Amino acid sequence: MADEMPVASERQQLYVSLLEAVGRAFRSAQEDGGMSRDQAFAFAYDEIERLLRDPSIWVSVAAYVALFKVAHDHGVVLRVDDPFDQDVRNELAVVFEGVESEAAIAMVAPDILGGFECDFELVRRIYLI
Repeated sequence: MADEMPVASERQQLYVSLLEAVGRAFRSAQEDGGMSRDQAFAFAYDEIERLLRDPSIWVSVAAYVALFKVAHDHGVVLRVDDPFDQDVRNELAVVFEGVESEAAIAMVAPDILGGFECDFELVRRIYLI
């Protein structure tokens, strides 16, 4: 079923895999495609868009956290005058709206959280507050 969440170890593995995939897409866009940071962000977004819209709240939240964590690591600043940036920030807000950090963190066993907890809070603080 689409609503079933993977077990905790699978969730952490998924998050780490998402971070790696988004990072690869971002670096490839810049290094191989000669794209700017903003263009690389849009490229990475397109690469994982299916996961951003996944019916599983865990997959969707993890994909957004990974996307925005990588964006932050590469110095992406969303502009208020850019329609794409506004749309993506609104999508992030909607996904995070019903999910407080405690609920998102509860989706992963504390012993295997890795960087998810910190990344979730970083993304919320930098891009939504």
